[in-house]
Amino acid sequence: MQDETASSVDLSDDTNDSLDGLMGDAIPDDVLKQDADAVRQVRRSLRNIQAHMLQAHLNLGASRHDLGLVEALYHPSNTLSHLNYIVPRRNTAWIPAQEIRKGLDFLRG
Repeated sequence: MQDETASSVDLSDDTNDSLDGLMGDAIPDDVLKQDADAVRQVRRSLRNIQAHMLQAHLNLGASRHDLGLVEALYHPSNTLSHLNYIVPRRNTAWIPAQEIRKGLDFLRG
């Protein structure tokens, strides 16, 4: 009777040679560079769109408030959500929930 705790799969290096081409070597460097360039271009476009929307909202009378990791846009006489919202501070990858709550509390108060 075989020991059921023993592995029947050999994980030695020579059995995984068929996987070598599936890792980083499978994608040519020029394709990776094109993808990185495309991502940079999309991010640049999105930053331009966000900057345009911010300026348009400021032109409509909204004010900008820095609250740490978030910025709040607040319009004193208009309650539309398009003019009253919070956004992450630029170059912020992650925002803790309490920072989002702080921004929302600012808009409520």
